[in-house]
Amino acid sequence: MREEESSPYMDRLVKIGQDYRACIVLDELPDKLWLTRKPIPAKNAYLFTSSGGYLIVKEPCADILNSFNLGQTTLTPLRLYDPKTQQPVNDEEYYFLNVAEKRDFVTKNQTNTGLEFHDDGGDDWVYSPRLGLIQTAKENKSDYRVDIDKNAYDCELDLWKDVRLCDRSFFMSDRLRNALVKAKLDKLWNIQPCNLV
Repeated sequence: MREEESSPYMDRLVKIGQDYRACIVLDELPDKLWLTRKPIPAKNAYLFTSSGGYLIVKEPCADILNSFNLGQTTLTPLRLYDPKTQQPVNDEEYYFLNVAEKRDFVTKNQTNTGLEFHDDGGDDWVYSPRLGLIQTAKENKSDYRVDIDKNAYDCELDLWKDVRLCDRSFFMSDRLRNALVKAKLDKLWNIQPCNLV
C-alpha cells in the first residue's frame, strides 16, 4: 500500500487481521460481510473463508460449536451483503468465528516432514507447513499429522490455536469432532488426526 492510500479505516482493517491471526479477542467484530471478490457460498456450504481469511460458519455449525467449551472464542452473527445493491444477498444468518484461545501442545520434535522448523536459538521456536502441504494432506491425511503433547487430550477447551504452529490451523477436541461428524458437518473443516506423544 502506498503511503497516500493509508487511512484510519485501512489501518483498522490491518490491525483486525493481525489480531485475528494472532488469536486475540477482537474488540471490533463485523455484523456484515461484503461479497466483493467471492461468490455467494453454496447452499450446502456450512463453512467457508472470506477473502481476508476469516472463518465463517452457518447456523447449524454455530449451534454445535456453541454447545462446547470455546473459552473466549466467539461466534458473532452477520449477514452477507452485495456491495452494488447494498442489500443482503439472502435471508441466511452466518457467524464470524473468532478463535481466541491459544495453547502450547505442539512438541518440539516432530515426525512430520511436511513441517518446517524455525528456531531463534531460545524458547521461541515454531513450525510452519511446507509449501503444498495442505493439498498433500487432502490427498493423504497421514502427511499432515502433527505431534502434540498427550496432555492435549485432557484440555478443557474444545477449540484452540497452538502458539507453536504458524498457519491458519487450529485444534479441536475429539468431543467436538465427533459431534461435527455425527451432524455430517465435518468434511469442509479438513480435520486431520494428531499424534499424541
